[in-house]
Amino acid sequence: MGLIWKDCAMASEQISKSNVHLGAGAPWILGHRGAPWDAPENTIPSLQEALNLGLDGIEYDLQRTLDGEAVLLHDDTLGRTTDGSGLVTERSLAELFHLDAGAWHSPRFEGVHLPTFEEAWSVAGEGTGPAPYHMIEIKDASLLPAVARTLGPERFRGAKTPFIIASFHRSVCLEARDMGLPSMFLGVIANEADRRFVRDERIEAYGVGPGGWSPRAAGPVGAADWPCERWSWSVDEPVDLLEAFRTPLFGINTNEPRRALAIRTLVAMTPKDRGAYAVRCDELEVWGFAEAQQGAQVDPNGGGELHPDARPVLEPGTSDWCGTWNPKARIRNPFPFPVKVQVAL
Repeated sequence: MGLIWKDCAMASEQISKSNVHLGAGAPWILGHRGAPWDAPENTIPSLQEALNLGLDGIEYDLQRTLDGEAVLLHDDTLGRTTDGSGLVTERSLAELFHLDAGAWHSPRFEGVHLPTFEEAWSVAGEGTGPAPYHMIEIKDASLLPAVARTLGPERFRGAKTPFIIASFHRSVCLEARDMGLPSMFLGVIANEADRRFVRDERIEAYGVGPGGWSPRAAGPVGAADWPCERWSWSVDEPVDLLEAFRTPLFGINTNEPRRALAIRTLVAMTPKDRGAYAVRCDELEVWGFAEAQQGAQVDPNGGGELHPDARPVLEPGTSDWCGTWNPKARIRNPFPFPVKVQVAL
């Protein structure tokens, strides 16, 4: 499914290069941990690729080292995205510098290191456009002094590079506020307790998960008057992106930058359309590569026979798969006039 969705999004993206006036780019689109499908998450190549793709900014996570430095890492352990192990708080910055944070993603990123916050802060987009927006997620309030030192004079309002400190922890948001740093409180679904918190404590922004603003999830509070910027995080699926851009929100972050850019363009070009996402296609299901390589024709998860349109095999000597599928794509025209659609795979 991912391949077809992305290619349809790329086709839609070409429409955005037409002469249609789209106005400002709101809602802003930030790359969640950079561009994690294209490069290893929370690394400089990933952040730079997100900006190269045309996003308005980047989101990344900070963890504290043994010696109090801030490095980009989502987990509090090293095993998932580096060749190290154990807690990041048990290793000094010098020890972490020698870890490989890229080979797990693909061989071409072998040798990429864990970046410091200072390195991430220096990442800039190409050209002479506005400085990229930085959403900096912090899980430990003790990191704030180190972050403020790196921000330097830009820690105050009116900074040249726009940024916000995001956290699921109220204590982090409150301490950031007291230090003069703009903050965003993160939740899962919009609710009245969180609305009162950001109102009473003067928090600049509030962000929830995909669909967390919708009436079916949040009820009336999702449409209530919020005294702050409204955001959503990890918005990837077409239906959620469509809803986010129609709401509209102040901004989102996403793992699907091409898709998000295309859907934002589509919504801007069809402001009166309230139909479903314009492209629907069957999911491409792929089961265990090892079983397929051995010629087995049963679902290793106990689902019985493999679907006749899903028979993956491994290319000899590689980890790539190939196979034969017969998916169907359905296109709905959201425009009041005929359009020509081009889809490539």
